[in-house]
Amino acid sequence: MKVGILTYHFSNNYGAVLQAYALMEQLRLMGHEPMIVDRTPIKTDFLHRLYQIFNSNSSLYWTKFRQFQRDRLKPKTQPFYTDNEVADAIGSYNFDALIVGSDQIWRNTMCGHSYFLNFLPEDANIRRISYAASFGTSEWDTNRQDTRHIRDLLHRFNDISVREFSGQKICNDVFGVESRLVLDPTMLHDAGFYENSLLDGNPNKSSGRLVSYILGKAALPMVKSANMLAAKYGLGHHELYWLGKDLKALRLTNSVTQRHHITVDEWLREIRDAEYVVTNSFHCAVFSILFKKRFVVIEYESGGNDRLKTLTKQLGIEDKFVAVDHIEKGLMAEVDYDQVMSKLQSLKEDSVNYLSKALSI
Repeated sequence: MKVGILTYHFSNNYGAVLQAYALMEQLRLMGHEPMIVDRTPIKTDFLHRLYQIFNSNSSLYWTKFRQFQRDRLKPKTQPFYTDNEVADAIGSYNFDALIVGSDQIWRNTMCGHSYFLNFLPEDANIRRISYAASFGTSEWDTNRQDTRHIRDLLHRFNDISVREFSGQKICNDVFGVESRLVLDPTMLHDAGFYENSLLDGNPNKSSGRLVSYILGKAALPMVKSANMLAAKYGLGHHELYWLGKDLKALRLTNSVTQRHHITVDEWLREIRDAEYVVTNSFHCAVFSILFKKRFVVIEYESGGNDRLKTLTKQLGIEDKFVAVDHIEKGLMAEVDYDQVMSKLQSLKEDSVNYLSKALSI
């Protein structure tokens, strides 16, 4: 089948581009022809690109992601900047199915109602599927004026899957649709897949470092805690998100920092080769698990923890998901990776079976 994928492929975020890549590769393994539907929220003109390149205050060094998107996330449709543009041209691609997901595509409708496939006519002969979609929140604001419209759009879907328990509850209680719980696309592949496809098959080589990847406005105290833990255990510390200029005020004498953010493959290699990983990122936790690392994942104080709660509960490693004042305890908690990988394999089979049935005609 020719399958269009509508997701946050354009995001300057390691997890966002890797989940898009992982879903495309899984579909290829299943014998399908995937293509990214290049629906982006803004038109990036030449002057804006120059600003991004030379603005040292940019939180992410965007060209690293543009390179990955260009080399790995292909083929793509023409770029679409409005729903009307998608509606006018989508028929020319002769898709048999459109998959929305994964990631937080149903959170605050970043591109309007695009991720609910509002641009498709009701009678379009295209299968509508969601894969590991996320609302990004544990509860839906039922006072939203567009709730009824979204309900109507979801009832047109042939198959719906989400990645959080709370997403299943929202689907059922708010929108009256059934949904399956599936794995994030990144977990449909094992560590060897990423080593061979993105790390050139190079073997694991211990860096002797504690690696942290900590997001959000309240992250700097967590970075400082990670640095203190690294010093305590006689390790170097490498923070993968914050730039050197951002960390300068913390005077982290044990840390390695950089001017610009690293490439996607470098990010994966840092996690794989780390002695310990400290993060509050869902996808950093995912790859810590796939690479069988000693890690800890920290709660977001502002919420949005459901995807981490779901994942750690599914794999029986709830003690790896901790509040900020229990970082060391969570980091030192032992993980029986034989059991974890056994559970993961079962969840993977269920997820692939969902995709296979959803794409059958």
